[in-house]
Amino acid sequence: MKTKIMYLFRITKKMKLYSFIILIIFSSCQTTIEEDALIEAEIEEVPYKINNSTALLSSRINYINRTATIKPIISGLSNGRLQSASNVNGAQELYYWEHVAEVAPLVLQGKTLSATHITLNDDKAYVSYHKQGDEHLGAVEIIDLTNANFPEISTQATFLKSDINAITSGFSGNSSARKVWLAMSDATHGGQLIELETSNGLFTENYKRVNLSNIFKDGVSASANGIAVTDDYLYVTSGKTFGGTIQLRKSDLSPISSEKYSNAKYVAVNGTSNGKKVVSLVTGDNAKIKVDNVDDNLTTETFTIGEIFHQNVVETYRGKSTMEFSPINDNQLYIAKGKDGLALVDVTNGTIKNESKGTMLVAGNTNGVSTDIDYVYAANGSDGISISPHPTTTGEKINPVFYWDLAEEDASANYIIADGEWVFVAKGNGGFKILRKRKKDEYKTITTYNNNGKPDGLEEDKIVCSTLLPNIYANVLPERRNAMRDHPEYFSNPVKNIVVTEETELSLTFIDEGAGYKNVLGYYTYQEGNKPTAEEQLDKIVIFPNASADRSGGELIRGNTMRLLGNFEPGTVISFFLIANGWRDGKITDGYYSQHTDIEFNRSGRQQSIIFYDATCNSTVIAFEDITVPNGDNDFNDAIFEISASNPNALNTASFNQIGN
Repeated sequence: MKTKIMYLFRITKKMKLYSFIILIIFSSCQTTIEEDALIEAEIEEVPYKINNSTALLSSRINYINRTATIKPIISGLSNGRLQSASNVNGAQELYYWEHVAEVAPLVLQGKTLSATHITLNDDKAYVSYHKQGDEHLGAVEIIDLTNANFPEISTQATFLKSDINAITSGFSGNSSARKVWLAMSDATHGGQLIELETSNGLFTENYKRVNLSNIFKDGVSASANGIAVTDDYLYVTSGKTFGGTIQLRKSDLSPISSEKYSNAKYVAVNGTSNGKKVVSLVTGDNAKIKVDNVDDNLTTETFTIGEIFHQNVVETYRGKSTMEFSPINDNQLYIAKGKDGLALVDVTNGTIKNESKGTMLVAGNTNGVSTDIDYVYAANGSDGISISPHPTTTGEKINPVFYWDLAEEDASANYIIADGEWVFVAKGNGGFKILRKRKKDEYKTITTYNNNGKPDGLEEDKIVCSTLLPNIYANVLPERRNAMRDHPEYFSNPVKNIVVTEETELSLTFIDEGAGYKNVLGYYTYQEGNKPTAEEQLDKIVIFPNASADRSGGELIRGNTMRLLGNFEPGTVISFFLIANGWRDGKITDGYYSQHTDIEFNRSGRQQSIIFYDATCNSTVIAFEDITVPNGDNDFNDAIFEISASNPNALNTASFNQIGN
């Protein structure tokens, strides 16, 4: 079927509808657009293909469900690197972030697409994609976040002739019929906006499309790159040369007004009602923001904000730059400024209130910025992501307190979006990461866990040496035998913790337990020579929420293994703790008390654990007594675990109590 592209038309399969011819009335730099007539138009086939196979689409998701190794920054740049503390997050912070999942790049017709933009709305994430370079190929997907540990891709629409550069969503009447708007670049017609209809969270074949070049008239606007929605209007940025900002009526997509200028990059609003602010971003050597009130016309005021371009890339002026209003002050706007990091700008007068001046960058560029009430999140290209508190006074630097290198080599953070719970990070190589912000009560966990306290993120089971446990029960820690009386040498050894001598990963494997309690087992770290002085200073991380065996109050079986968070550098002390009867009513509690491998943090001031090395099995073992000594049976076999290092030279096993030789 032939296609006639008019200014605006609504598409449903096998239907003929009407398209607007518009009369453009020029007024200064702004243009007011009025409807003039309706002409019947021949309608094209639906320009996208829908896939609603959740199982197939979700096969690209790798579920992680582990606490992200987001590190606190303790100083600025040193020798070209961000300096950080070795522990994960900080004991003084109220929140931590779970790394929920990785979504692999979308491959369409054998070509790898990159995620360009993400918007979050209730329990859904809306993701847009394009093909980097001159070829036009795109897609959009909806991710269902209802199951927070195991999100799913519920629906997908693919476009064989269009890049999709930005996406946003809203409601039309009821929540089951949400509309989705796309800013795109079509191979034939340049910059366009498409409105897709959904039904019960799935894309349908009902859509509308606006050809933006027909509105600007002076030439083909190559690409639409930003979109914002209010109660009554849609605002779209488009261009490089022939472009600017276009205002559309949301109810029918009829064009209302436009402003023509070059280098339009993004658009944001600070609210949805009339009278709120809408701001468009202009990048380049003479970067600007164009500020207007949300109403039925575009009459912007322009403020210069310096320069915005990128470093260490081939095309310095084509990098991504996003912006988002501050949740603290809705007249202040965070802007990603490429090589210069972040700036916070007062949109009422164009004053730059705060900026990072690039101090948080090594070689990357700040491509994206997002916020929640606590933090400012920045996607910094090859420098990963940084997380900063909101500045509180004018002139105060935007200083990151955390950074994340995306936990992989050569990864690049190109876009970021946060909403107070979820954080999505789009990568330069096409895929994206899903994080979830969690409130740190007293304890955080390596991974999520089921309702019986078994971790969701177990590694492959480790094969436990066949002689290890029989030797422990026969010769080392016999059941109901007082270890302190039988083996005083175990308690005279000054080594109580693990000290890393070479960089390594560490894992902990469940061997057995002889406890009547449902205990919680975890760890904490610090640098050798810099030991915390009080228990409340410890940044505790739970490994096994319920360290109980199958058929003994839990679900653990011998060989179940958890990998601890991150890599451990030389000089790192790894200490362990056990919460006596801490697993109650399906959650982690304070239990009766906590026992630590660091004796001074135990209420009794007595040793509650022993570390062994079995030379025959080449196994390092830690064993706990859960009841405060000298009470109980003192057999020290209430929780028995094996510690493994990926680097065989990382632990000085000769310093531990020796058994099995």
